[in-house]
Amino acid sequence: MDANAALAETLRLLGPRLDAAECRWTVISSAAVALHTGDAEGVGDVDVLIDEAGAAAAFAELDLPLVSGAGTHLFRSRLFGTWQGGPLTVEVFAGFELCTDERWQEVHVEERKEIKFGGVRAYVPAAAELATMLLRFGREKDLARAAQLSASGRFPSRPGSV
Repeated sequence: MDANAALAETLRLLGPRLDAAECRWTVISSAAVALHTGDAEGVGDVDVLIDEAGAAAAFAELDLPLVSGAGTHLFRSRLFGTWQGGPLTVEVFAGFELCTDERWQEVHVEERKEIKFGGVRAYVPAAAELATMLLRFGREKDLARAAQLSASGRFPSRPGSV
């Protein structure tokens, strides 16, 4: 199965479950970039940010235990689960936070867009908001992903402004 088909099939299986949970769900990171650009080559998993209010229902729909998430020095999540129900692994986050300047800040999506990919509906942050999010994450792979969202292929670096 090629990368685009794997992403589309994963979303085809995932989306109806999250919709049934009536939670606000949004694909972020590499899979969101793929949804915007139409190219899922290199996408290894699907990161999904869900609202905390809908987390219990979403985790139940996905047959995942409702457990506190573990963190790293950069990211943490109040709730975290891994769903293996499709070709790609899905990581589900609720209460997702990023540590910048030794402060934890919640990562949330203001402008959520519906997008079709391989005939399947999904939700992503608007391209500019996604690029800003990736720049905030600051890792090399995230900076490269942000550049993919720019029409020129390069996203200007704005230290301190994201």
